Amino acid sequence: MLCVEFAFFKGAFVPRLLRLAPFLLAMAVIPWMLFGPGAGMTVGGEVMALQLKDMAGISTHDYLVTQFRVMATYLRLLVLPVGQNIDYDYPMFSSLFIPEVLASFALVSALFFGAIWLFVRFLRGGSGHLALISAGTLWFFTTISVESSIVPIKDLIFEHRLYLPSAGAAIAASAGVFFLADRFTGMSALRALAAACVVLVLPLSVSAYMRNGVWENEVTLFEDAVSKSPAKERPRYNLAWAYHRKGELDKAIEHYSGTLRLAPEKEKAHYNLGLIYQGRGETEKAERHLLEALRIKPEPAAYYNLAMLYHSSGGLERAISSYRDAIAAKPGYEDAHYNLGAALMETGDLEGAALHFSAVIRLNAASADAFYNLGKVYAKKGDRKKAALAFSETLRLKPGFSEARAELNRTGAGQ
Repeated sequence: MLCVEFAFFKGAFVPRLLRLAPFLLAMAVIPWMLFGPGAGMTVGGEVMALQLKDMAGISTHDYLVTQFRVMATYLRLLVLPVGQNIDYDYPMFSSLFIPEVLASFALVSALFFGAIWLFVRFLRGGSGHLALISAGTLWFFTTISVESSIVPIKDLIFEHRLYLPSAGAAIAASAGVFFLADRFTGMSALRALAAACVVLVLPLSVSAYMRNGVWENEVTLFEDAVSKSPAKERPRYNLAWAYHRKGELDKAIEHYSGTLRLAPEKEKAHYNLGLIYQGRGETEKAERHLLEALRIKPEPAAYYNLAMLYHSSGGLERAISSYRDAIAAKPGYEDAHYNLGAALMETGDLEGAALHFSAVIRLNAASADAFYNLGKVYAKKGDRKKAALAFSETLRLKPGFSEARAELNRTGAGQ
């Protein structure tokens, strides 16, 4: 904003700077939300926690040094967008004097100070195109500095971080073309310049078209990422999840297993493998992976699915224990209450079954199945009046429930 203001507008320096002050002060909003008093209670609370974790685990020096190399990669992608990757496995560098880092530092410095030099040339009476080239270049460096500076972020590089900076690069490149056009005289020279632009644009168009093919669906996208980052667990897990959602379970198992070879403590991979094996009836494998997921990170859903596994294989006591664990972790877990009620009813614990079917009804007053099973519990206890009320409520919610109609008739209250 400062560059544009002082390049393209006139007036006294101080009043113009004062008018820009509110916009410049607005730059403090994001750090204030992330790190200011009470930040953990705001929308940015989770982001703050992740940022603090990255700052504690990554050296500021190493991150800055690496970002010189990252910025060179960004610049190369703007000119030659090949080898793109949604999830890079990018190396961390610890010294500025590593040859590729030093070369990147020299390139970035040359472009930055070159932009300042062009701006000074403009102020001394040079072409207005010089101001645009300078403004676009400084726009690139200013906007990329949010992620590429001294504040460490776990993901060293992401192509989407180029979206805003690329606007500046486009302005600089366009201004450069017009600057050259002003220097050419004669129609043949202009035609040569236009042809050169077409030659540059065509490969970029082909590259964009081919990259769109990679983004056709999540499987093609993460297959591409895995081929380019084979030693990184996240794209492999995402590919496994894509196959899982698509129903290609053998490939999902292959890539979940590959994820666990790279990251043995990835509880989501264990959990999803447990679900696949559970669905296939491979009880031992399902149990092993669900127990491993729970060891790493106890989650209500893992307890619940482990309980379902035990329940379906006849291990009622272990199922009841796991249902209780799921409810302890998530008291409002409707399905866990329901299935625990069913398991307790199977063991003859009618009081416990009634307690959990009633809990389901408190959570979901439209659960016809919970009313039906509660009615069956009351019927077994000999409380015909409560049983009839429960079956009547079942029929109110689900009039075509023939089993409930038959149970209501058995209570003698169906007339």
